[in-house]
Amino acid sequence: MIGFYLKSTLRYIGLSKISSTLNIIGVSVTFVVFFLLASYVVNKLSMGRNISEVKGITYASEILSQEDNEYGMSFSNEGEDKRVQYSIIQVDSGFFNLMGLKIIEGTGFKISSGKEKYNIFNQTALKEFGITNIEKARVSSYPDAPGNIVGIVQDFNYLSFHSPIKPMAFVCKKPESLGYAYLKLSNITTNRPR
Repeated sequence: MIGFYLKSTLRYIGLSKISSTLNIIGVSVTFVVFFLLASYVVNKLSMGRNISEVKGITYASEILSQEDNEYGMSFSNEGEDKRVQYSIIQVDSGFFNLMGLKIIEGTGFKISSGKEKYNIFNQTALKEFGITNIEKARVSSYPDAPGNIVGIVQDFNYLSFHSPIKPMAFVCKKPESLGYAYLKLSNITTNRPR
């Protein structure tokens, strides 16, 4: 039975070489793409879980030291609308805790239940934009959702120490949608020869 199918397949390949070649190439490419995607997904899901020295993982959309992530946003502060320029980094809800950054006002991130956009500003943004009450201020650039300010993080220098601290906002996103992982490692000691 199997011999019959094998002979039929070989006859078909011999009679229509072009379509058979295209079919074989198509199936081969499909398998290769499937295995590459499957290994990528498995790698993403297990990232950092097999390393015993990793104490925590958090995710962000960018590396903190990048200077080219400034955006112009519409901002509403106690009914007054204005356009402002500041850096935005998307992070997961555990970012501040793992990085040791202190939230000095507000509640910090909540897990998003829908289309809400939660923002945490730094102290420089608070001063520069004249925010006196974070509950009355909104980022109004998001067309589909309000941009609630849920906290203020203590200023920290994320660029060179020669650069002044700039206004910055952190937006809460799910870790799956963020491209950079920040790892906190336990103290690793090495045996160096003396």
